[in-house]
Amino acid sequence: MQLSVLILFVVTAQVSDQEDWIEQGMVRKVFDLASDSKVRKELEISDRQLEKLRKVKAEFTNRLNRVNKETKSLPRKEAEQAQKKIWKEVHEWTIGELDQIFIRHQLQRLNQIARQEPVKIVAKGDRFKMYVIMARQLGLSDKEIAAFQKDVNKEKEEYQKKLEALTKETDRAVFKHLPPKTQAKLREVFGDIF
Repeated sequence: MQLSVLILFVVTAQVSDQEDWIEQGMVRKVFDLASDSKVRKELEISDRQLEKLRKVKAEFTNRLNRVNKETKSLPRKEAEQAQKKIWKEVHEWTIGELDQIFIRHQLQRLNQIARQEPVKIVAKGDRFKMYVIMARQLGLSDKEIAAFQKDVNKEKEEYQKKLEALTKETDRAVFKHLPPKTQAKLREVFGDIF
């Protein structure tokens, strides 16, 4: 398979990053993401593309299962080497198939979203922590990371202030839909939402 096909996935990445992309199972993430309704909508993935993707996923799974069966009887070290080689070939075949299914910008965005997923897991829902984790992966120096972290903390404080104000505004807007007598009772019974 040509290296140029891999470049469609990681346009700005180095060759080692492309190999990591295969090793880290990013292909599996693309399968899952492309089936996600939110991702499908953003990337305008058609039903036809999704059907082709399902077929490629099934073949991908079948090929990997065959690899496991065929190498099961080999000595451990030999099996690992054979699996690694064949898995890489299967992943490369799959990437070639994905190249036929998706438009370049769809592949690039799927790759970007797939790369975000592990970062989000490590950040445990903290979007601001996620920013710093992403920055660390870009090869910044410790000094640059520290400065970035400081700026992120400032932005987080500002965000929290805005979120608190928006939340209070939303509370008032929602409760305006209650009858006036009920609004008064609400204020008496519950007061401002803490």
